[in-house]
Amino acid sequence: NDSERGGLLVREKYMTFVSVHPFECRGHAHLELYRVVTAGSQREDGHEEQDGASSEGSVWGRWGAGLDEIRKMDFDIGDDDFASEIEREIRSVLDKDVDLFRECCWEDLVYLARVFGKNSFSFDGEDGRRNEVIFPTISRASHSCAPNATIREGSGRDESLLVALKSILPGEPIKICYLPDEYLLC
Repeated sequence: NDSERGGLLVREKYMTFVSVHPFECRGHAHLELYRVVTAGSQREDGHEEQDGASSEGSVWGRWGAGLDEIRKMDFDIGDDDFASEIEREIRSVLDKDVDLFRECCWEDLVYLARVFGKNSFSFDGEDGRRNEVIFPTISRASHSCAPNATIREGSGRDESLLVALKSILPGEPIKICYLPDEYLLC
């Protein structure tokens, strides 16, 4: 059975949604991501967040799965060159701040930077923050400038849809464009 143009391929809620302060330096951005994912449902001011107290992206924090749940999903983490690049970016920051290094688990820090670097969708958040979202299935779609599917908003803030742009045969890879729709070549 193939999927026709406009057909729904996947409807799913995000797995992890994080809202972080933006940084020009990628090393600082990786550290901020690590900090928010491992902080659990705490707000930036250290107070425990109550379930449903803040909507996704409205404050610094994480909604959904944490590090242990993310590890269980076996997401793409890129190749050794990608890992080396991330490690260099992080070291450029940690070499200057030994106290910060003591707060981090190196393996977890690099792992999260690799997972989010390869699997998350990023968009501007409130108050200048950057939002990153990982989906269990949608995040596994490959990139193409001539995609066969696209992501659309679902019925709620926490739901997204993967929709066919053209007929997709069984076994054919699902390819999306990581850029806005105006860049599509189809």
